[in-house]
This record gives sequence, C-alpha cells and structure tokens, in this order.
Amino acid sequence: MRLNSLPLTLLLFLGLASGSLPGQWLERPGEGWLELKVFYQNTNQQFDTEACRATMPEDAEALTVSSYLNAALGIVQGLDVWTQLPFHHIEFNDFAGDRQSSGLGEVRFFARFGPELFQVATIPLAVRAGVKLPRELKVDAEIISLGEGQRDWELILELGHSFYPAPVYLSGLLGRRWREENTTTGFKPGDELFFMARASGDLDAFSWKVDLEGMDGSAPETFGLRILTAQREFLTVHPQLAYRAGPGKIEGGVRLPLAGRNFTAGPIVSLGYFVRWKDF
Repeated sequence: MRLNSLPLTLLLFLGLASGSLPGQWLERPGEGWLELKVFYQNTNQQFDTEACRATMPEDAEALTVSSYLNAALGIVQGLDVWTQLPFHHIEFNDFAGDRQSSGLGEVRFFARFGPELFQVATIPLAVRAGVKLPRELKVDAEIISLGEGQRDWELILELGHSFYPAPVYLSGLLGRRWREENTTTGFKPGDELFFMARASGDLDAFSWKVDLEGMDGSAPETFGLRILTAQREFLTVHPQLAYRAGPGKIEGGVRLPLAGRNFTAGPIVSLGYFVRWKDF
C-alpha cells in the first residue's frame, strides 16, 4: 500500500460511517431529514500491513477534514431515498514534501425499502441499496486524489429494536460493497464486508449514541494480480452526544480506532447538525 494512499483510505471509511442513524424506521412520504457532518483527524499513527499500530515512516503526517451533506426523503410508504455529497481537504507531509488536495469527493445515492412497501405488517428492518459514482482518479505521485475513479455498489440490511417506553434503542447494519475496476488504471479495490452496531437513547434535551463499526476488505487487484499486503480492515468505537439547538440538534463525538490494517490510527473528532425537513 502506498503511504500517501492512507488519507484516501480514511475518506472511504468516513464515507461509510458518516450517514445519520442507520434506521429501520423509514421516512414517511414527503418527510425526511438533512444533516451536515464534519470529521477531523491529524495523525502520524497508522495500522500497518501486519495490523500493528505504529508511527508512519519517514516522519509522515496526515491531516484530513471531511464534510458530508446527507439527506433523506420518503417517496411512498415503505420507500425512501438518500444521497451523500462529500467535500474533503487532505494534507500529507513527509520527507519528500507537503502535498494537499481540496474539493468534492465521490457522491453516493441510496434507495431503502421496508416491509410496508409490500403491505406487510411493520417490523423493524429495512434493506438499503446504493451506488457510489466515480470521480476521476489523478495518477500523480505529487497529488492526493479525492476519489478512486471506479463505481461501487452496496447492499445493506438494517435492524433495530426499541425498548419503549424506556427511551433506549438498539440498531445496526450489515452490508457488502462490490467494487468495480478502474479501467483507466487497471486497479480494482477489494470488495468489503462492513457492519455497525449502535446503542442510543434520549434524556430531556440531550441524546446519546455509541457506535461500534468495522470493515473487512478483500485484497485489491492491479491488472488481475492480487495485492495481499494491501488488504484493509478496521474496528472503531464512536461515542457521541447531541443537544437540541434551534430546529435541530448539534452532535459531537470522537471516533477511536481499536484495530486495523492499512489504515490511519489516530482519533477522529466529529461534529454535526441534524434537522428534519418539517422543522425548518
């Protein structure tokens, strides 16, 4: 794995993790929400190819600021759609010099459906299918690309349980991402299995949630040859606290990497604002 691809790996992870509640309660027709979420990381730590936490070689340091504008809208009973628009600023510094890039990332679209779509009694599950649209990959050692330049497909199962009347909830998702080949470069990222388990609750004007997130990627390929040393994996925990402010709520947290491979290892600070369309 090229060292300066570590920030790009972080972007892919944040894209997975930046959506709002992985809910199984679908949006009603005409209703939905809007969320802006920002992640910040500045680190010289990594999980290397042997899954060991270590200092990046050659005095390297990576800084990433990623913002995601997420939105959802109910279409008919039992069907809603999501979209995600990312913007990134990345800096990677080592003995060879300082490199940085800023701009739009790769956009994602999702459709999510539940049993109500088929006029089945409501049960707390949903299936979400999505696609990531490719952005041109800049093949240049002096440029940090903001995308990989190939299309991804995702299929996710979402589950949940409410302990009503107690304001405590459990939810989670299990998904698979199929990654196409970039026909220009001949590089095909490895397909990925991922999950998130969440415990959350409400307390007056406050709400809280704790996410356990993980991903296990297969080996990528270049012109059909597998690169076993470039497999990616991670496991993180992300406690967050939110407070009602204005029509929505402001939310902050810290994502703590627990384990990984070919992945940055420093903490990631998150800050976001969530509001429902009807509350504007």
